[in-house]
Amino acid sequence: MMKPYIKILVCCILLALAFRAKARAQDNLIKNPIVAGYYADPTIIKDKGIYYIYATIDPWGAAELGVLATRDFKTFTRKHVNWPTKRACMSPTSNNSMVWAPSVRRSKGKFYMYVAVGSEVWAGVADRPLGPWKNAKPDNTPLVGARDFPTVHNIDPDCFIDDDGRAYLYWGSGFNWVNGHCMAVKLKTDMVTFDGVPQDLPPDFR
Repeated sequence: MMKPYIKILVCCILLALAFRAKARAQDNLIKNPIVAGYYADPTIIKDKGIYYIYATIDPWGAAELGVLATRDFKTFTRKHVNWPTKRACMSPTSNNSMVWAPSVRRSKGKFYMYVAVGSEVWAGVADRPLGPWKNAKPDNTPLVGARDFPTVHNIDPDCFIDDDGRAYLYWGSGFNWVNGHCMAVKLKTDMVTFDGVPQDLPPDFR
């Protein structure tokens, strides 16, 4: 039987080897950050050989989105889009939250963006990834206002387009500031009209 002190010595040696292997592996990784600054909630699309990364500018958002363009994921160029901005996306029920968590998708030759501003979900449309963007709703109102679902965190939207072309919108990180739920609804072909009533998807949804 191996003596206790020998077991401890073996464990220490194995841990040292593991840490050394991990350090070597990290040395071979691309160093982060890839660009200066702090970003969160990224979404990415590809158009004509260029990848566009849209993201929240952290901490806690900014008055506009962060947008990075790259062809090779080694060199990144900071871009700006005209919409959404904190000033452009305001309603009587908006709060002070900034521009958060964009989701960009292409549908029928156009680009659609779903984004949280002021704790409300807004929808934008453009012909090109860098715009010019505009509110996808003719009346310039949020797609999901704070009073539409007052107990839901109306943030972090994400659009999913299935293989059959049907689009679905998801948003929210919980109810009454308790995480674990989100809302979901099918979108009509205009990408802004709900096809049915949004449903609560709890954690045990199948």
